[in-house]
Amino acid sequence: GRTVEEHRELARRGLRRVHLGVESGDEGLLRFLEKPTSRAGMLARVAGLKGAGISASVILLVGAGGRAFAEAHHERSLDLVASMGLGPGDIVYLSPLAAGPDTEYARRLREEGIEPLAEPELLAEEARLRRGLAAVLGPRGAKVARYDLRSFVYY
Repeated sequence: GRTVEEHRELARRGLRRVHLGVESGDEGLLRFLEKPTSRAGMLARVAGLKGAGISASVILLVGAGGRAFAEAHHERSLDLVASMGLGPGDIVYLSPLAAGPDTEYARRLREEGIEPLAEPELLAEEARLRRGLAAVLGPRGAKVARYDLRSFVYY
């Protein structure tokens, strides 16, 4: 990762916000998703940005890991966000998982016998995450918004 001084130099050059594909606070799910990061790495990354005055956008994947990971994903993601020290100017994006049946992700779910969340379950989990995030971020904390990749798919 970059040093605080390197982040400060980027801020001096005009960098105002960095979007981080955090996906989940659950280490087991991160391994399943083959994400080359860890909880500690994400915390250090956000601390470096914040220390340099750069805003963070944290992206969480709603529904990642299906039913097998649902509770751990929810609880550990809230815990991770609560530990990040996010505030005004920062954003937590909730991105509903968009993975078609022919994707590598869907193949791995089938291989492991994991049931994906159906659309109504995705919506319910997004609402539950919003409530949990409102509690851990507080009324003057980071904003929470939807980031829906499906709105960028053209047919």
